[in-house]
Amino acid sequence: MATWPSDSVWSPQTHNEQIYARAPNPAEFPEVPAISKSYWIREHRLDFEEECARTSLPSEVDVVIIGSGITGATVAYQISRSQPDLCVALIESRGLCTGATGRNGGHIGRPEVYHFRELAEEVGVKEALKLKRFGQKNRNMMVEAINELEAVAEVDLQLNGTIVVFETAEEKEEFVADLESAKQHGHEPEGYLIKETSDVLSVRTPPFTATISIDTDTVRV
Repeated sequence: MATWPSDSVWSPQTHNEQIYARAPNPAEFPEVPAISKSYWIREHRLDFEEECARTSLPSEVDVVIIGSGITGATVAYQISRSQPDLCVALIESRGLCTGATGRNGGHIGRPEVYHFRELAEEVGVKEALKLKRFGQKNRNMMVEAINELEAVAEVDLQLNGTIVVFETAEEKEEFVADLESAKQHGHEPEGYLIKETSDVLSVRTPPFTATISIDTDTVRV
């Protein structure tokens, strides 16, 4: 599986050892932008997809799931675990997971509390906390499914955490305010701010504070 070049590989290619720009990802250069297939769909086709496309629809089923993206696939998987005797039809107009699910960058982390205060004003603190924890819950379910299916190697699952950098000082201030507000209402963050200049420089980021997460969750900074 192709992956993003490491910092030590990417920087020399730019002839700039101090470059802070990210390396290009494997699916960044489509042949025909309007109709190109993503890296995941082009290079890792499903063996059973053609068989599914040729199969006639059953006349009667217990459950019909429309759409084979991450939501539909998750529902089908959970039903197969909890009620394996049910007859389930997964309906897809194109290819399995070929929409937004098949074009994501392979990340399973989400910003923990970004825009928390704004969200709390719109839906209330309780719902805002639930929504922010929703991403973490989905991540945990994803990791659980990968382990249960013994597919760690196939999906190149890496639980090393991640580092995200604020683009501006104002963005950092907004995030810190969101983080403090969420913590006051009971949120226990997984990530933390790197505050020491030496730590910031050691990860090759501009010296206006980065965030590193523990586990796989991303904290935007």
